[in-house]
Amino acid sequence: MAKANILIVEDEVVTALEMESTLEEIGYTVISIVDTGEEAVAIAKEEKPDIVLMDIRLQGEMDGIDTAEIIRSEFGIPVIFSTAFLDEERIERAKITMPFGYVLKPIQESDLKVTIEMALYVTKMDSERRKLEEVLKENEERFRLMMRQSPSVIELYNTDGLQIEVNKAYEELWDFPAITTVNKFNVLKSKEVEDTGLMKYVKAAYAGKSVQVPPYQFDPTGETEAKGKGRVRWLNTRIYPLKDKENIVKNIVITHEDVSEQKQIEQALKESEEKYRKLFEDSIDGNALADPETGIILECNQALANLVGRTKEELIGQPRHLLHPAMSSEAEFSPTFEKQKTEKQGERIETKIITKSGELKDVVILANTFKMDGKEIIHGVFRDITEQKRAENAFRESEEKFRSVAEQSIVGIYIIQGDVFKYVNPRFAEYFGYTVSECLDNLRFEKLVHPDDLSTVEAQVEKRLKREVKSVNYKFKGIKKNGEIINVEIFGSSISFNNRPAAIGTLLDITNHS
Repeated sequence: MAKANILIVEDEVVTALEMESTLEEIGYTVISIVDTGEEAVAIAKEEKPDIVLMDIRLQGEMDGIDTAEIIRSEFGIPVIFSTAFLDEERIERAKITMPFGYVLKPIQESDLKVTIEMALYVTKMDSERRKLEEVLKENEERFRLMMRQSPSVIELYNTDGLQIEVNKAYEELWDFPAITTVNKFNVLKSKEVEDTGLMKYVKAAYAGKSVQVPPYQFDPTGETEAKGKGRVRWLNTRIYPLKDKENIVKNIVITHEDVSEQKQIEQALKESEEKYRKLFEDSIDGNALADPETGIILECNQALANLVGRTKEELIGQPRHLLHPAMSSEAEFSPTFEKQKTEKQGERIETKIITKSGELKDVVILANTFKMDGKEIIHGVFRDITEQKRAENAFRESEEKFRSVAEQSIVGIYIIQGDVFKYVNPRFAEYFGYTVSECLDNLRFEKLVHPDDLSTVEAQVEKRLKREVKSVNYKFKGIKKNGEIINVEIFGSSISFNNRPAAIGTLLDITNHS
């Protein structure tokens, strides 16, 4: 098989050279590389390449889509678009040029080869089909043979708009037999065709023009077509006239490609993207996407903007050190961002971020990396824990104050939970001849109480643990470690300790006062 001649239209030199090398490695001939639409049109006209590999975002007065339309309409040369990203607007514009395919940058050799081979194949088939149309004008029997064997859906209409023949693919597409509509359905009188917006294309074909219909959804079940039979499908449709030797339209042919499955996939993808976008935008936590190579913020939600006191416009396109200042002016990235790039997926990072006013806020960041259009992206989720940190600090300070006062107190202080001591100060341990460590989580309070007073003390402790009383004051005989009896007085109340009920109190040795 002869090598296909390919024209590369690409305004990025490195990318163009990579394309050329790849194409030559897989057996194609690159006849030229140009970087403007004007040059591409000139080369296409002069050299007549088999395929044009076109950058859809071409710079200059003519972008890739404009250039492709001229090359296709004037020279009939198939165009394959290359792009790193397809937005909806460009997709709709590109459809009009009827491209033979798309390849995404960075271009993979296997994808490129398959796309080119399919384009060459489709081009060849399209050329052969056009030749066949001329033959079919003279030989109706051959046309019907082609109809019966074609995998494409084909409908034949007479000059009055009446459907006179369909093929088996038509029956399979609509899931009803041909007799349902053949010699009954009139395309020029169909409410379904009119409502779907197809009538102008049908009339254009009757006027002698071949037309390509943009993808659309069609329901054949209406009263002017299949009367309740059939199923709704998404279609790519081409309508063209059959003319005699005098160039008079004798019939029109409508061919369909069922793209329902493709549309379902596109719709599912769109819904998935919309769900992600809604979760991203509506999250109460700050969300940001960043380029791990440059640190540039690619996208963020309003919650993040609110967190740092800026607008989204002030954040998007800016480096991440706007949120995490670097340790020095020479540092390329802040330590936090460097950590986000290297931490395991979903790892919690506690750090501080800086607001527009210079205020520092405590946050927890969950960082993950994923690929979008073949490029790694960091997704960071920012949760404001400033108030939590303040509460923790306040609690810690309160505990430190309590411990400082308690440790130096001249009276014994204790906390009982269950039936063991959770806290005692040095003076309490001294009263009973123990060390603090001997008392904690080990010594049961009953061991310190004389049997004569044990029931009274147990009742008083239980009342506080059950929070039946706010405060108590009582006296009992205590037993020291060496067995010595002392008289003590308790002033106590109930508290919550580690989210559980506990009894707290002060204890005085009143032995010498009794």
